[in-house]
Amino acid sequence: MIRHNLHLIKPIVTTNSSSIIKTSLNRVSKVFYNKTSYLNELHILSLLEHPNIIKVKNNYEDEYNKGVIEFKYYKEGDLLTFINKHTRKKNTPITNQDRIDIFRTITHTLLYCHQNNIIHGDIKPQNFVIENNKPIIIDFGLSIYNENFTNNVEKNTVIRCGTQGSDGYMAPEVKGHFIGPCSDVYSLGIVLYQLFINEYPYFNNDMLELDCTTTHEHIPYKVCNLLHEMLESDYKQRITVEEIIYDVNIDHL
Repeated sequence: MIRHNLHLIKPIVTTNSSSIIKTSLNRVSKVFYNKTSYLNELHILSLLEHPNIIKVKNNYEDEYNKGVIEFKYYKEGDLLTFINKHTRKKNTPITNQDRIDIFRTITHTLLYCHQNNIIHGDIKPQNFVIENNKPIIIDFGLSIYNENFTNNVEKNTVIRCGTQGSDGYMAPEVKGHFIGPCSDVYSLGIVLYQLFINEYPYFNNDMLELDCTTTHEHIPYKVCNLLHEMLESDYKQRITVEEIIYDVNIDHL
């Protein structure tokens, strides 16, 4: 099992016409996984094999003993670019079904991760690249493997952690030094909101302020209800990925 320090230094990311290249800022120590997101990401990705999860093309240590991972370059950009492009330009419309298809793909991919005891830990639009209108999850440097995540005794299992993730997407329990699959669900709720509204949701005392019948008529009613369940501030009451897929029936939102 990985010993995980959540205060990791972000690597340097560069691109060329064929690859995304991530280079760690610190030298690689193969003894301590908690010293570098480079080794953590390699280990996590070695446990996952899914068409909507980024694959490693190559990895090595450079002459300065810094870790380098090479990934495929996706010319369509990330999900944030996709959202902005299709909501701000009238000649490239995106339908609600398109939004739901993207959300469904992400949800099924996250279920695969969670069933393999892995949480992503930094879900946000910038960590999905688009290929043929399909989202592919990237950036597993902050991801965590823990066998407790598939514990069926409790609805939403969490472990103690440091504060990690990105501002604006971090679940309340993560700010309180706990994290679990439920934390990915919260972050994905923010992404779902942005898919439909292209802005950040408003919270009042950690409670989502959203009235689909008035302010946001273009959000389907079922999506509105799902957003409230995903952005529930109490992680113990928050909907799970399994419930989203099998109980909510996301194919018919």
